[in-house]
Parts: sequence; structure tokens; C-alpha cells
Amino acid sequence: MTHLVRTSAQSNGLTVCESWGTLTWLANGGVTGSSITVGRVVIYKGAQNPRHSHPNCEEVLYLLTG
Repeated sequence: MTHLVRTSAQSNGLTVCESWGTLTWLANGGVTGSSITVGRVVIYKGAQNPRHSHPNCEEVLYLLTG
């Protein structure tokens, strides 16, 4: 069985560091076979990801704590 989502350690994904937190891309259309993109997001305490849109993909964020 092929796993579509990988941990940060298993991923060759790009990690992006911003003033509000970090984002590590784990799976994109090449892995999911769709327009769904999956990433691991860490948002720093008191910060927020600025409002934005994704015209070329679907994005899902899941908050673990906060």
C-alpha cells in the first residue's frame, strides 16, 4: 500500500519559514493525483497566517492545539 501523506522527516518537501510560522509541504498533486495539497503547519503563539487564496489547489489545515 502506498501512503499519500508523509511525516516531515519522510518528506523531501520544501519547508517555508515565515514571520507567523513554518510550513512543510508533504504531498502535492504528484502524490495525491488531484488538486489537493497537504502540508504541516506550525503557527507561532499569537501569530496568524495572513488571509490568502489558492486558485490552483485545495488546502486543508487541521489544528491540533491552540
